[in-house]
Amino acid sequence: LKGLNIFFPELSYLCQLSSKDFDAVGENLELVLNKRAKHVIYENERVNSAVQLLKKDKITEFGELMNQSHQSLKELFEVSTPEIDLLVSIAKNLSGCYGSRLTGAGFGGCIVSLVETSSVSTFKKDLESKYKQLSGLDVETYVCKASDGVKVYWHDLSKNNS
Repeated sequence: LKGLNIFFPELSYLCQLSSKDFDAVGENLELVLNKRAKHVIYENERVNSAVQLLKKDKITEFGELMNQSHQSLKELFEVSTPEIDLLVSIAKNLSGCYGSRLTGAGFGGCIVSLVETSSVSTFKKDLESKYKQLSGLDVETYVCKASDGVKVYWHDLSKNNS
């Protein structure tokens, strides 16, 4: 933030800065800092856009944001690997896939892909075979379904509910 505080003294967090404002001054940062900050600022905007797209059931556009996120993780944040890039490239070009990106801590590991329900079994088979063909490596795929997420239920432990 130090390099950006010269231009935006009130700035406490990168998420407070718009991509437009960053683009106007980001070139003043050292190259690596510029790339990392740009990723964070643009990723924050992608997340905010993704929320709105999901509320409107615009899955195709949401998938494109996933693809953009991966490119940013690869080029700006530089936490991808050739193996992960290959998986994402294969996945996003398979029928029924809306988008694909690196997930987790980076430097290998996992991708997440948003796939049309009717295409899941074919997607899984094709991803595994194409990756094996191109890399010589096996890949494990896990099919997951989106849910409402974690909920907190209150249970009064002071009462004997036996």
